[in-house]
Amino acid sequence: MLSPDDIRIINENYRQDFNRHDADALQNYYAESILWTNSSVDGEVTNPKEVSKQYEDFFITFPDVYLEFLDDFSEGFHNAHRWRMKATHKNDSGETNDIQIEGFSMLIVDEKGKIMRDHTYFDVQNMNAQLGT
Repeated sequence: MLSPDDIRIINENYRQDFNRHDADALQNYYAESILWTNSSVDGEVTNPKEVSKQYEDFFITFPDVYLEFLDDFSEGFHNAHRWRMKATHKNDSGETNDIQIEGFSMLIVDEKGKIMRDHTYFDVQNMNAQLGT
């Protein structure tokens, strides 16, 4: 069984790959069979390649996005962490908006540390207000 420290190391590597905007590397953190939900995506994603596509699109929209973990809790195959993202966004009119959102993710990993379930929640209305939409 993975220790909480093992999962924290996986999380830190994930955060570093996220901050490098490496969607392909992020796909490698997921098991072949997954359930991925996200406040900004309708429905459930079950294909790790689709998760990678979601991240690619996100990095295009927010080319300077930066992720930091605020706190973390792991027990067994479960991990919960609170996070903050900061980014700038240029709208179609050329105006730039700074955004900052905080959210919460609940992960369930397999015995190899691959993510089988990723449930990520944040205030979409708050993000849209910051984007001016």
